[in-house]
Amino acid sequence: MKIDTDGDNMMNKNDKNNENDKNSENKNDKRKRGNIHDQVFKSIMDIKTNAEAFIRNFIPEDVVSHMDFSTLRKASGELIDSFLGNSQIDVLYQVDYVTDDGERRNVFVYAMIEHKSYIDLWMVAQILFYLVKLWEDEHSKKGFTKLTHIIPIILYHGKDKILDKHRNFKSVFRDDPLLNRYLPNFEPVIVNMNDKSVHDINGPVEYVISMLTIKYSHKHTDDYYADVKYVLKDVSISRKKGPFFSQMRTILFYAYEVRKDNDVMVFYVIA
Repeated sequence: MKIDTDGDNMMNKNDKNNENDKNSENKNDKRKRGNIHDQVFKSIMDIKTNAEAFIRNFIPEDVVSHMDFSTLRKASGELIDSFLGNSQIDVLYQVDYVTDDGERRNVFVYAMIEHKSYIDLWMVAQILFYLVKLWEDEHSKKGFTKLTHIIPIILYHGKDKILDKHRNFKSVFRDDPLLNRYLPNFEPVIVNMNDKSVHDINGPVEYVISMLTIKYSHKHTDDYYADVKYVLKDVSISRKKGPFFSQMRTILFYAYEVRKDNDVMVFYVIA
């Protein structure tokens, strides 16, 4: 008796196709989540007052005290295109740095967001590539004399709390006292949002709430609502309209996308 296996084969093929579709959906979902974190971070940092607050919050005070924030500006479009290429999710600002002798120097502040839920050793090494690209662009220009200092900042909001182990470029390599001298070493400013409370984030209300939303994007906890209420408690009714409301709507839409929590949709009205 001949057994017809075509049906079974078709079922197996369908099962495999379904499994592949699910894997593809999961990858697309992760990519979408990554993109929304990137887009929101960039939209926050596109506003100069937010960028200033971010720098003041997270770059050490002994460096910030030398910065003339009246000169803070986004890097030119040409420079960003040359440096970042298609990676428009990262942020590049420049500001005058005034030395103790009164000399003014241009300094770049380069900020990126790391939204993976685990520690990627390569993220610190990747920063070196970005720095070299910017210096290469600078070196190619007429009148070049000295390279410009760049302060790299990584905003980390994943689930891993052992970020302190990977704070410098040396951490990518196996430690060796003799060989370490041959490594280019630098230490980016790494902002681990897991360690930040609402009291560590100062600046415009929209900026503070945006940063809290990024902080809690991997944590489905009511602490998010408590912190946002704390920030909103002194906001006047008149401010809860116009541009403020528009920005809040964007922030809360982001919160809903990453938290999938229906309470977010009515939270602004309640607050």
